[in-house]
Amino acid sequence: MAATLIGTVGIHGITADETGLIIESLDDTSKVQKSWMKDKIGQRVGRADFDESIEISIKGSIASATPWSQKLSAVLTLTNTISAGFINAATAGKTLIDEVQRTRKNEGWQGISITAEMLPFFPTA
Repeated sequence: MAATLIGTVGIHGITADETGLIIESLDDTSKVQKSWMKDKIGQRVGRADFDESIEISIKGSIASATPWSQKLSAVLTLTNTISAGFINAATAGKTLIDEVQRTRKNEGWQGISITAEMLPFFPTA
């Protein structure tokens, strides 16, 4: 039986390089706020969903010589596709950075972790 070599084919979920950082992992979580509608005895009979968003978490590396200098609440542009799990059909929106954590490493790299939120109905202008 032939051996299967792991990591020699495929793109492993990260389809393209980002500008300014090497991505090790990219996670996204769709979320929505909800309001339950109840009948006269308190049983749930309906639900209103609103304020949809996607939370994004990125971990990767940046070169120490030219460190990434993104600011909090700045717009984040991703080459890789974030899954659009929205109930309403969003055609635009904005992704804003919430948190940036940098880790100093030896050699020529620094670690970086970014959390952001994609707001599909946030004005782009």
